[in-house]
Amino acid sequence: MFGALVETVDKAKRVIFVGDPNQLPPIGTGKPFYELVQKLRAEDGQPRYANLLVSNRQKQSNFDDVRLDVALGKMFTEDAASQVGDNLFERIARDNENIEFVKCEDVSLLPQTVFDTLEKASGITDIDSFDLSLGGVVNGEWMNFEDAGAIADWQLLTPYRNKELSGSLSLNRGIHLKYRPNEYENCKYKKVFTKYPLGSDTIIYGEKVINIRNQDKKGYLRSEEKYIDGHIANGEVGIVRKIWQRTKSNKVKANTHEVVFSSQDEISYNYFSNISEGESDLELAYALTVHKAQGSGFRATVFILIEPECGIDPFVTRELLYTALTRQSDKVFIIYNKQPTELKKYTNPEYSDLAHRKTNLFCQPIIRELKSGWYDSNLIHITLVGQRVRSKSEVIISDALYREDINYDYEKLLIFEDGTKILPDFTITKADGTVVYWEHLGMLGDYGYRKDWERKQHNYADHGITIANGKLMTSQDELSGAINSQIIAQLITEKLL
Repeated sequence: MFGALVETVDKAKRVIFVGDPNQLPPIGTGKPFYELVQKLRAEDGQPRYANLLVSNRQKQSNFDDVRLDVALGKMFTEDAASQVGDNLFERIARDNENIEFVKCEDVSLLPQTVFDTLEKASGITDIDSFDLSLGGVVNGEWMNFEDAGAIADWQLLTPYRNKELSGSLSLNRGIHLKYRPNEYENCKYKKVFTKYPLGSDTIIYGEKVINIRNQDKKGYLRSEEKYIDGHIANGEVGIVRKIWQRTKSNKVKANTHEVVFSSQDEISYNYFSNISEGESDLELAYALTVHKAQGSGFRATVFILIEPECGIDPFVTRELLYTALTRQSDKVFIIYNKQPTELKKYTNPEYSDLAHRKTNLFCQPIIRELKSGWYDSNLIHITLVGQRVRSKSEVIISDALYREDINYDYEKLLIFEDGTKILPDFTITKADGTVVYWEHLGMLGDYGYRKDWERKQHNYADHGITIANGKLMTSQDELSGAINSQIIAQLITEKLL
């Protein structure tokens, strides 16, 4: 498909690809956008590559600190993971302005946990507040729905579609049963009765829905009161704004659901109102899989992850977590059945979908075998002693230490008497017994990374470890991301031999 695209635009003067290489790769074979980014990024001077460093979705009130939800998302990337401070989860436990973990150890309690979390996320306590959260408009004693402008206020996200209780189908069914009864006895405002619900989800008036296939369809342009040729893409989300019953004067829209999508708010589309056992063009969209939500943004998200009691969920990847944790503009709630720090295991390249894809558009891929399988060697960083590290720069440092026969510990947790914890990159014990901590600074050009390093350096100094007294040493990447091996060798000679 990528090749066909390139052939189609071969006469264009310029082709611009825009995207995020850390998000989920396409379903199927290959990782074309990721490979294109890596090729252009490696060019001398990077003349055809630009990297956006400021998040426009998760805006910050000031630049003193990177938002904690943004920092957690970076943890599940290849190129920005090193920007994340060692004490991130401790900070999240103290500050839940933009991110909050919700514990759910008993999966049978998940439905109620979801309802409770929606109350925190959007103030939903009953049917009326649920309607208002979706953009419902009160008109006397009636609750009406006019457009899809508010449907991105909150969103449930899950890795799964069919999983019991935590899959999107089950979550949508639970929301539908609690907040969308067709007979409204326990609410303040009346709503239109749906005589013929739509699809296997029995969609009624005022429901949030998603279109699940690309299709050309006649639409009604309300501002000009005329029908036009329209197109609805797979993944577009909207709301059922009207229910049309059969009358003598209304034959065109008879027995249809009128839906307006947030991406084309001036156009209404009509879908026949009938319950079907098979697949419908529309499904409920209170909960979406992370794959379906890719490319979308919401004010608040609730990400649900229920893992097996032991081990990891093989369906969850590093890219899936990154995508799930970057959909919110204000806040993300993470409903999780384990301790928050357990998420760190997914930062390992072994859990990267990209690393498992053994293709390359531009060169013959080099495949490396590890105990857990086969990987693209460009995405698995292994030292000469067979140790897995986080970056290519750390491979260079480790191998340089090995060649000089210097023993070291990689990322050995350092705990001081006052309980302060630091995770040095390398802990080295010299021949005279002196312990030296080596920190490699990979992203000093990034403001948030620099602030985290300043905090870490202060922590070292508070406990008598400084560059001046020889107990701390640092190296750094150039702004382009390159590292000078000669400088690393010189540091080892001057500081450690």
